[in-house]
Amino acid sequence: MSALNFSIEDRENVKIVHLSGPISSLTRADFEILVEDLLLKANVILNLARVNLITVSGLTSMVDVSVSARKKGKRVLVLGMKPELMKTADTLDIYDHFIFIETIEEGQLKLKYYT
Repeated sequence: MSALNFSIEDRENVKIVHLSGPISSLTRADFEILVEDLLLKANVILNLARVNLITVSGLTSMVDVSVSARKKGKRVLVLGMKPELMKTADTLDIYDHFIFIETIEEGQLKLKYYT
């Protein structure tokens, strides 16, 4: 059974979470606790470049933390999401819950000027 691993990087008003492993029903609780805790302090960028699997349960969990972030006046941005997962997010009509970025710097600019 694979675990969800992470490291956290602090930047100006944002916590960057570098994730690896799956985001699924097996790792959902750990993922949500991690992100919810960080959202108490700052906006969050999820770096998914090394995530090998995101199930529908994982996508639902990502939507849940995004909605929770907005209620707290914060945002969750997504970096490094694979194209097939972006297509799935669009198909499931959850694409609008996320801000997709290609670099951390782009995320910082979007947070500064568009949120």
